[in-house]
Amino acid sequence: MKLVNIHKHFGLIACLAAATPAVAQEKALLFSDFASVRMQAEKSSSVFQVANHQRQMAQWNQQNAELDILKFRLPITAAAQNNTRLPVNFIPSEIFGGEPGTFREVNFGLQYVSNFTIAPQIDLLNLTAWEKARAAKIQATLVDVKSEIDKKTLFEALAATYYSVISYQKQTQILEKSKTVADSLFQTVSKKYAEGIIRSQDVTDARINQLSIQDQIEQVKFGYASQIAQLRILLDVPASTSIFLEDVALEADFLTTDFTPNARYVVRQAEVNYQLALSDLASLKKSYYPTVSLAFSHTGQSNSNQRFWDSNSIGFSTNFVGLRFNWQVPDWTKHISKKVAMLQTELAKTAWEHTNLQNEMQNKQTGIEKQKARAHWEKTRQIRELKESNFQKSKNQFDENILATDRLLVSFNDLVNSQLAEEVAKVTLYFKQTLIDINTTNNE
Repeated sequence: MKLVNIHKHFGLIACLAAATPAVAQEKALLFSDFASVRMQAEKSSSVFQVANHQRQMAQWNQQNAELDILKFRLPITAAAQNNTRLPVNFIPSEIFGGEPGTFREVNFGLQYVSNFTIAPQIDLLNLTAWEKARAAKIQATLVDVKSEIDKKTLFEALAATYYSVISYQKQTQILEKSKTVADSLFQTVSKKYAEGIIRSQDVTDARINQLSIQDQIEQVKFGYASQIAQLRILLDVPASTSIFLEDVALEADFLTTDFTPNARYVVRQAEVNYQLALSDLASLKKSYYPTVSLAFSHTGQSNSNQRFWDSNSIGFSTNFVGLRFNWQVPDWTKHISKKVAMLQTELAKTAWEHTNLQNEMQNKQTGIEKQKARAHWEKTRQIRELKESNFQKSKNQFDENILATDRLLVSFNDLVNSQLAEEVAKVTLYFKQTLIDINTTNNE
C-alpha cells in the first residue's frame, strides 16, 4: 500500500527562519481554522516585527530628507591661544631716538588671544535636495510594498503548512479506521485457516496487510510532527508552547465558484522601482544646477596680556550677511552617471511592463489550479465510491468462500488508497482556495 504524502501536491515549503524568536506568553495554542493561524502570525511572527521596524526607519529617513531641503547649518567655533613667546621684529632705532643705522628688537602682539565665531547658513535653492526628499518618500512606499509581499509570502507558507497538518490528521483518521478493518480481516482469515478453508500464506498476507497499515499510521504521525515544527518556525512560537489544531470539517461541495485573484503586489513593487529610477535620474540632472544659500557670520576677538577674556582686554568684532552661490562644473563622471541612470530607468520601465503581464498570467494560473484541484477531487470522490462498492462485494464473496484472500486484500488496499487520495484532493482544493483568498484580500 502506498503512503499518500501531501507534499506531492504542495511542493517544498520555504522556511522563513527568524533571527530572534518571539517569546509567547501562552503555554498552548489552539487553532480552529486558518484565520486563527493568520491572527497568531500577526502577533508573533518576526516578519511583522521586521516590517514595523523597516517602516519606522523609512519614515525617519523621509523626515530627514525633507529637513535637509533647507539644510540649516550652525557652525560654532571658539579658540583661546596663549602666545608664550611673541614674535620679534627689528625696528630702526632712530624711531625711538637712537642712532641711525642701528636696529632695536621689538615684540608685537598680545599674549592672550581669544576668539568666538558663529556662522549660520540656510539653503534657499537646492534642487537636488528637493529631489532626494521625493526619492525618500518613494523609498518609504517601496518599503511598505515589500513588507506586504513578505507578509503574503508568509501567509502562503502558513497555508501550505496548515493544510499539510490537516491532511495528516485526515489521513490518520482514515488509517485508524482501516486498521480496525484490517484487524477484523486478519481474524476472519485466521478463523478460516483454522477451519482448513484457506492456506497459511493467506494468513501471512493478512498479517502483512496489518503491518502495512500500522506502518503508514506511524509515518503519517511523523509527518504530522514535522509539519507542526514547521508551523512553529513560521509563527516564531517557542518550543515550550504546544500547538494543537482542531479537527475541521472540509465541505468541498461549497467550493464550486470559479474566481481569479487580482493580486498586484509585485506589479506595484515594479512600478515603485520605476518611479525610484526616475527620481534618481532627475536628481542627477538637477545636480547640474547651482545651490544658493543665505549666510551670516559674527566673529568676536579678545586680546590681553593679563589673562583670557580679560574685562579690560582689547577686543573687536566683525559681522557679515549675504548670499552664497555654489556651482560645481560638471565633469565626465557625472555625465556618464547620467547616461547609466537613463539606461536603468528604461530597464525599470521594461521590468514593470513585463511584471504586469506576468502577474496577470500568474493570477489566471492560480484560478486554473483551483479548477484543476476541484476536478481532481470530484474524480477521486467517484473513484472512492466505486472502490467502496467493490470492497463490499469482495467481502461478501470472501465470506461465501468464492473469492481468494489476495483478491480481497487488493480490494481493501484499493479502497484505503482511494479514501486517502480523496482526502488529499479535498485538502488541496481548500489550499488552492486559500491561496486565492490571500491574493485577493487587501489589494491596493
